[in-house]
Amino acid sequence: MVSWQQVLDDAPEFAATVQARFEIRKHATMATLRKDGSPRISGTEVEFEDPRIALHSPTDDPPEATPSDWSVSEVVFTRLAPSGEHLVIQMWHPGRGLEEVQRR
Repeated sequence: MVSWQQVLDDAPEFAATVQARFEIRKHATMATLRKDGSPRISGTEVEFEDPRIALHSPTDDPPEATPSDWSVSEVVFTRLAPSGEHLVIQMWHPGRGLEEVQRR
Protein backbone atom coordinates (compact mmCIF):
# COMPACT_ATOMS: atom_id res chain seq x y z
CA MET A 1 0.00 0.00 0.00
CA VAL A 2 0.99 3.60 -0.46
CA SER A 3 0.39 6.87 1.35
CA TRP A 4 -2.22 9.47 0.45
CA GLN A 5 0.70 11.68 -0.60
CA GLN A 6 1.41 9.33 -3.53
CA VAL A 7 -2.18 9.74 -4.75
CA LEU A 8 -1.75 13.53 -4.45
CA ASP A 9 1.52 13.38 -6.43
CA ASP A 10 0.24 11.00 -9.13
CA ALA A 11 -3.28 12.38 -9.75
CA PRO A 12 -3.57 15.80 -8.06
CA GLU A 13 -6.92 16.90 -9.54
CA PHE A 14 -8.55 13.55 -8.74
CA ALA A 15 -7.07 13.56 -5.21
CA ALA A 16 -8.35 17.10 -4.64
CA THR A 17 -11.87 16.06 -5.74
CA VAL A 18 -11.87 13.06 -3.39
CA GLN A 19 -10.38 14.98 -0.46
CA ALA A 20 -12.91 17.78 -0.91
CA ARG A 21 -15.72 15.23 -0.65
CA PHE A 22 -14.34 13.89 2.65
CA GLU A 23 -13.90 17.40 4.01
CA ILE A 24 -17.59 18.25 3.54
CA ARG A 25 -18.57 16.77 6.95
CA LYS A 26 -17.02 15.41 10.12
CA HIS A 27 -18.85 12.07 10.29
CA ALA A 28 -18.36 9.20 7.86
CA THR A 29 -19.45 5.60 7.36
CA MET A 30 -16.72 2.99 7.74
CA ALA A 31 -16.99 -0.46 6.16
CA THR A 32 -14.70 -3.24 7.42
CA LEU A 33 -14.56 -6.97 6.82
CA ARG A 34 -14.93 -9.40 9.69
CA LYS A 35 -12.56 -12.39 9.81
CA ASP A 36 -15.30 -14.53 8.21
CA GLY A 37 -15.52 -12.07 5.29
CA SER A 38 -18.89 -10.57 6.18
CA PRO A 39 -19.19 -6.76 6.12
CA ARG A 40 -19.59 -4.49 9.10
CA ILE A 41 -20.72 -0.89 8.54
CA SER A 42 -20.51 1.75 11.26
CA GLY A 43 -21.06 5.48 11.51
CA THR A 44 -17.78 6.91 12.76
CA GLU A 45 -15.01 9.46 12.81
CA VAL A 46 -11.97 7.61 11.48
CA GLU A 47 -8.20 7.65 11.63
CA PHE A 48 -6.78 5.57 8.78
CA GLU A 49 -4.82 2.76 10.45
CA ASP A 50 -6.62 -0.42 9.24
CA PRO A 51 -5.72 -1.45 5.65
CA ARG A 52 -9.06 -3.29 5.29
CA ILE A 53 -11.42 -0.32 5.43
CA ALA A 54 -13.54 1.54 2.95
CA LEU A 55 -14.75 4.96 4.03
CA HIS A 56 -17.85 6.63 2.61
CA SER A 57 -18.42 10.30 3.35
CA PRO A 58 -21.67 11.89 2.14
CA THR A 59 -21.57 14.59 4.80
CA ASP A 60 -20.59 18.26 5.35
CA ASP A 61 -18.65 18.77 8.60
CA PRO A 62 -14.89 19.28 8.10
CA PRO A 63 -12.54 16.87 9.89
CA GLU A 64 -10.52 18.05 12.88
CA ALA A 65 -7.31 17.31 10.94
CA THR A 66 -6.45 16.33 7.39
CA PRO A 67 -3.79 13.59 7.53
CA SER A 68 -1.55 13.37 4.48
CA ASP A 69 -0.02 10.00 5.23
CA TRP A 70 -3.01 7.64 5.08
CA SER A 71 -2.25 4.14 3.84
CA VAL A 72 -4.03 3.71 0.50
CA SER A 73 -4.54 0.61 -1.66
CA GLU A 74 -7.06 2.25 -4.03
CA VAL A 75 -9.22 5.36 -4.31
CA VAL A 76 -12.61 5.25 -6.05
CA PHE A 77 -14.88 8.23 -6.75
CA THR A 78 -18.34 7.49 -8.17
CA ARG A 79 -20.77 10.09 -9.45
CA LEU A 80 -23.73 10.44 -11.78
CA ALA A 81 -22.83 11.89 -15.19
CA PRO A 82 -24.22 15.38 -15.89
CA SER A 83 -26.66 13.82 -18.37
CA GLY A 84 -28.02 11.60 -15.60
CA GLU A 85 -27.82 8.61 -17.92
CA HIS A 86 -24.87 6.70 -16.45
CA LEU A 87 -22.40 6.45 -13.59
CA VAL A 88 -18.86 7.75 -13.93
CA ILE A 89 -16.41 5.77 -11.83
CA GLN A 90 -12.87 7.09 -11.41
CA MET A 91 -10.32 4.75 -9.82
CA TRP A 92 -6.72 5.30 -8.79
CA HIS A 93 -4.42 2.35 -7.99
CA PRO A 94 -0.70 2.39 -7.14
CA GLY A 95 1.31 1.55 -10.26
CA ARG A 96 -1.72 1.87 -12.57
CA GLY A 97 -2.69 5.47 -11.95
CA LEU A 98 -6.06 6.98 -12.72
CA GLU A 99 -8.70 5.14 -14.76
CA GLU A 100 -12.30 6.03 -15.62
CA VAL A 101 -15.23 3.70 -16.38
CA GLN A 102 -18.78 4.58 -17.34
CA ARG A 103 -21.66 2.27 -16.45
CA ARG A 104 -25.35 2.42 -17.32
